[in-house]
Amino acid sequence: ALATPSNYSSTITVTLAAGEVFHIHLTVKVYGFILPFEMKFRAFSDLDERGLVAVYPNASKAEVHELYLRWGEYLLDHIRINPGTFYLPDPIPVEDVARWREHGLNFFTVAATRSCNPLHNDTCELDPAKPGLMNQTMALIERLRPTIMELRKRGWMNMSSVYGFDESPPEATVGLRAVFGALKQAFPDLPTMTTSHTTLTQDYQLLRDANIDLPIVWWGKMDKANITHCESEGMRVTSYFADSPWQPEV
Repeated sequence: ALATPSNYSSTITVTLAAGEVFHIHLTVKVYGFILPFEMKFRAFSDLDERGLVAVYPNASKAEVHELYLRWGEYLLDHIRINPGTFYLPDPIPVEDVARWREHGLNFFTVAATRSCNPLHNDTCELDPAKPGLMNQTMALIERLRPTIMELRKRGWMNMSSVYGFDESPPEATVGLRAVFGALKQAFPDLPTMTTSHTTLTQDYQLLRDANIDLPIVWWGKMDKANITHCESEGMRVTSYFADSPWQPEV
């Protein structure tokens, strides 16, 4: 980190277990500036701990979680992007947020909501007294209360969001509106975020009526005029694309 700006080169020798030797030549250019600790962009890449469990089946839960945290630190330190925590079934541990904050974290998701998809016989049950969509949403709200209280105390609510209705069809908008509405009523300062196909309209009034604060639109469907209107009304529109694999070493 303290190297003088210049071009540096070296050779690394790697010896395989079978005895074969490889020589790898490396060249590094050091520029004469330092990146600021605080990132300006709220960019994020999905980092799903469940994927690490699948890749490292013999590791303990604690070992996988530590790997997950260290991989998040790597993303922040070297790629300058937030580890996305979209699919957390339970509220994110505040100590995880605190650890990543030391590496420049400026955006995270506290948890993922229950979704619904009428096209796949997953009805958008709106009665909170019955098992299903709203019943599970109210349970999530109660699990979130201690986390939200602590995030408010630390002044981190402006970096948080709650995610749900991943790639859900427009037919699920009735459920999305109800779930996000309940979350907004419980936590007015917690932004709602989704990749629901409702966002593809990029229609400000429709998005607002659906209680969507942070619409994430597939980049190939973004419409400049509609996005400009949303942003003029104070709604931030984000784009995304998908790639793989899960393995952090690849």
